[in-house]
Amino acid sequence: MYALSLILIFSSLLVIAWQDHRARSVTWILFPLLAAGGLLLNSAGAPPLLLLLQNTGINVLFLMLQLALLQGWFWLRGWKLSAAIGWGDIVFLLAAAFFFSPVNFIGFYISSLLLIVVFWLVRTSIVSGDQKTIPLAGLQALCLLLLVIFSWSTSYSLQNDGWLFKIIHL
Repeated sequence: MYALSLILIFSSLLVIAWQDHRARSVTWILFPLLAAGGLLLNSAGAPPLLLLLQNTGINVLFLMLQLALLQGWFWLRGWKLSAAIGWGDIVFLLAAAFFFSPVNFIGFYISSLLLIVVFWLVRTSIVSGDQKTIPLAGLQALCLLLLVIFSWSTSYSLQNDGWLFKIIHL
């Protein structure tokens, strides 16, 4: 089951990254497959299924709050949110919610956005082109792929916030 979940996750993430890079659109079926892979991966691990579902619920609530605040900000500015962020970006984050504890999810969310902005600024200064949009879901898929590989190679669970408690007690 563990190997099947890794194959499902790796293949989904790579195809999401490739499709988003090439066409700025992703086949919708990849997102439920990715969520199912995250659920399978973590249900085979340490956290009980109820805790996994609670963590996912908290992560989804966090995303809904973020989306509502962003929508409000865009409304106040007279802009359209749909012009700035695609549904694929939002649905990718919903699928990624199945992989993390709430603390780790917020860390993934913030750090992946910061890394992507820095990467994209460097990329646009080096490569000239007409690209005005960032393949956010695709680049976040690559970030998640690296985290899943790290988790797999070190046996560190993305559902575990133990690293934070170690830092706090130091």
